[in-house]
Amino acid sequence: EEGKIVIEGLIAGLYIAVEVDDGRDLWIYDLEQKVVEVPRNGVGTVTIKNIQLGVGQIVKETTNGGSKAGWKFEVRDANNKLIGTYTTGDTGIITMNLNPGTYFVTELSGGDGYWVADPQATKTLVVTAGQTSSVKFLNKWLGKGQIIKETTNGGSKAGWTFEVRGEQNELIGTYTTDETGIISLNLEPGSYLVIEVSGGNDYWEADPDAIQILDVVAGQTSKVEFLNRWLGIGKIVKETTNGGSKAGWVFEVRDAEGALVGT
Repeated sequence: EEGKIVIEGLIAGLYIAVEVDDGRDLWIYDLEQKVVEVPRNGVGTVTIKNIQLGVGQIVKETTNGGSKAGWKFEVRDANNKLIGTYTTGDTGIITMNLNPGTYFVTELSGGDGYWVADPQATKTLVVTAGQTSSVKFLNKWLGKGQIIKETTNGGSKAGWTFEVRGEQNELIGTYTTDETGIISLNLEPGSYLVIEVSGGNDYWEADPDAIQILDVVAGQTSKVEFLNRWLGIGKIVKETTNGGSKAGWVFEVRDAEGALVGT
């Protein structure tokens, strides 16, 4: 229990002591040959020092069934020295044997444009000899929702406002198109209501489907499209002389092909 081995009855002289690696986990063996001199009527002593390691684990967690593989992490010690760069496999767990001490684990990359990184990109890992310590990184796997504005007759796609609401009719946000007419959103998987609120002016005819359902799937892009027609306004102006009433006059409007537009 004291860690001592006493060998009696040795002939005075030089001896070599070598520690044998017996496969103990979390230990660094001292495999260097140690020369010890045993004096006549005396005691020769040799000291062999071992370092006990700890286990550090990086645990990757994902939402919505996203893959835990392919996430890259950097590990540095308390002096900012790079210990190594590691990439997760399918289990999402990286296991390292480390000297006791404090380490900093930084998430470098992984996933694609559908992922939201852990809000804390660097975390502290305190490793204790003979024990397992871990840090966990959680990434959200989202889907993309796109609201696409289309217009006829060359009308501007900019300035159209949309509301996006969740399954409980809670307001997710209000968004306005730019010149591209496309609004892109990172959203949790689920169903959303997209409502065209405003845009254009009196010369615009609203999309007949002013409310549409956007079904968002993790790792995919879902789209809804709103089409507005840019019209002109035609006015028929009735004038009368001598104070006669302007009311009650009937007009028929036909297009260039002779088709009846209305009466």
